[in-house]
Amino acid sequence: MPLSMPLSHRSHHRSISGVRSTPKSLAEFQAAGNKLMKRYGKQRNYSALYFPGRYVWASMSFVYDYGGQIAVRKNGKWKGTLNSKQAITALTVLKSTVLALSRANKTGDEANPQQALVFAKGKVGSFIGNGWEWPYALDEKLGNPALALDRGAVRQLGAQRDVRQRRGQDAPRAAAS
Repeated sequence: MPLSMPLSHRSHHRSISGVRSTPKSLAEFQAAGNKLMKRYGKQRNYSALYFPGRYVWASMSFVYDYGGQIAVRKNGKWKGTLNSKQAITALTVLKSTVLALSRANKTGDEANPQQALVFAKGKVGSFIGNGWEWPYALDEKLGNPALALDRGAVRQLGAQRDVRQRRGQDAPRAAAS
């Protein structure tokens, strides 16, 4: 099972901020996020990356990206491995990324409020979510259908595969138990 979630983003925020191409590595994504925060960060609740504090699904994709695992099965019993060097490195990198780029609720999760609806309100540059989440941003009653329209030569709403620590790297696969 791949541990990957698409990244939805506001293309026009990136364009206005000087981001000329889609980030293909975590370092490129962080650099793009820093440009967004420089341009829009004066808005109190703006997040280049909307990442609430208890977003376990996306957090674990970082752990696997860095070679860690949530747990291993040994002799018929599960043992947690979030204390491994790889998991700690991943979560440390994630923490610094989130502290630099996100002003989301540190005790909230991705569903309360639904992150695509927060994205629709305009103070979010991107969010990591499932493919079925981003259409909520376009919902006529709750979201912002205008996001589906182009703004000049730039499409307002974009999606890309998630970014990994190494450019072009595919999402790791969880080991079968």
